[in-house]
Amino acid sequence: MNGLGLLVMSYGTARDLDDVEAYYTHIRRGSPPSPELLEELKDRYRAIGGRSPLAEITEAQVRGLEAELNAGAGPGDSGFRAFNGQKHQSPYIEDAVAAMGAAGVERAVGLVLAPHYSRFSIGQYVERAEKAAAPLGIESTFVESYASHPAFVAFVVARVRDALAQLPPEVRDRSVVMFSAHSLPARILAAGDPYADELRASAEAVSREIGLPPMRVRTAWMSAGRTAEPWLGPDIAEVVQDLAPRGVPAV
Repeated sequence: MNGLGLLVMSYGTARDLDDVEAYYTHIRRGSPPSPELLEELKDRYRAIGGRSPLAEITEAQVRGLEAELNAGAGPGDSGFRAFNGQKHQSPYIEDAVAAMGAAGVERAVGLVLAPHYSRFSIGQYVERAEKAAAPLGIESTFVESYASHPAFVAFVVARVRDALAQLPPEVRDRSVVMFSAHSLPARILAAGDPYADELRASAEAVSREIGLPPMRVRTAWMSAGRTAEPWLGPDIAEVVQDLAPRGVPAV
């Protein structure tokens, strides 16, 4: 056995403008985006320089986690081997699990780089990983949520404080702090899914630590799918547009 496997899972991103169509076709389960939607999607990548830095950031996180987990390993200790698996981009989750099997990994921990659990998001990652691992005999366990973990809360607290410090003093105490996550279909609420509650729990934990009054805290959603069914809202852009006429000077 070659140590423990760490399966780090994430959503993925288009690598460049030429990859946008294939990437969103995979997200849309094989249905290519219309020419109009494709051009709009490409414009979003052009707005950030033509490509997203997410792929490099994710790989750095994978390697960083591997190094941190092995920091105290002694001589002869095989430690952890980290593998990068993505939902909508290669290497896919199944590719990463196959690589673990080829490396002789028999036990693995799965971690999705998203802190809030939903059966429709994290649950799907876990399902795909378990399905791929079963025929290889890899025993797996998963970190399914860390929305309110003290270390995660402390990290977000530090980042929010850094952001608040960048605002001019005259508007800082009148600013609104908005916590946002990727939207999901609103039907998850009827199913008792905890996703929305987990985002609120993160927001409340961070706000308590900083001492933000409720009137300065909002939760919002982003990247809702373009389908006929309703998605979780309000959208982050709508919230910003609503705050402006209310006299909120900064977000």
